[in-house]
Amino acid sequence: MSSAAKLKIVICGPPGSGKDSLLHALAIPRFQTDYKLTVGVDILFKDVKLSNNQMATLSIWDIGGQERFSFIRSTFYKGASGAILVFDLSRAVTWDDIKNWYAEIKRFAGDIPFVLIGNKLDLIQDVGEVIDRDECREYAERQGSIYVEASEKNIIAVEDAIIELTEKIVNPTEFERLKIEEIRRKKEEADLEIIKKVLQVSSKIQINMLRNILDLDEKTFDSRIIEWAHELNFRIDGDYIVVENTDIDGFIKILDEQFEQWSKIEKK
Repeated sequence: MSSAAKLKIVICGPPGSGKDSLLHALAIPRFQTDYKLTVGVDILFKDVKLSNNQMATLSIWDIGGQERFSFIRSTFYKGASGAILVFDLSRAVTWDDIKNWYAEIKRFAGDIPFVLIGNKLDLIQDVGEVIDRDECREYAERQGSIYVEASEKNIIAVEDAIIELTEKIVNPTEFERLKIEEIRRKKEEADLEIIKKVLQVSSKIQINMLRNILDLDEKTFDSRIIEWAHELNFRIDGDYIVVENTDIDGFIKILDEQFEQWSKIEKK
């Protein structure tokens, strides 16, 4: 079944809020290489079934919360259609931090819909109530958002919230519809930026990660990558594209031209 929409979602929160555990519990696989350790973001993919039985594919950008990545985070928000904000219900400081994260999202991605997740609900019985959970719910409601609570063993509410978030994005108001083209182009710019950063830092990128970002079927991707390898002098080593002797800017330019071609096709 083809996807009705392909959307970029950012997932953010203070260090130790349990984002990784949530993503694991949601059965979202990571690529073999965790790029968050080197460039401050990792990209995962999840298919969501909508109420009309169509599928939406989410590219979920897991943004590192460590201070050393703060200076480059603005790049990763570009083109995001929605956000997931995660904090730890057993640590009050993470709730205080979440408002700064939301302000950062609004600054760099605009007023996009989001889900607010109070995580590690199961730990409250050990540490007691350290956060006013009604305040969390009211905060989300004031922003027109969704608030849910979860733990690694109880993530059904998170699944439902992600579906609701996706529905809000793919069924926008007429005013929001006018922004779709701009959002898509910003997403493409951010995709190219993260590819470039990965190549600059490690001189290689996992093939499946690149194929998912470009949203190409395997046959088309394989034929394109062979053409690009000849043109740009990079090599394929197992599951990786290696660009040690490659013009990286030239590679990014070719990918940008590919995005432009798809845009023209979709407008016809």
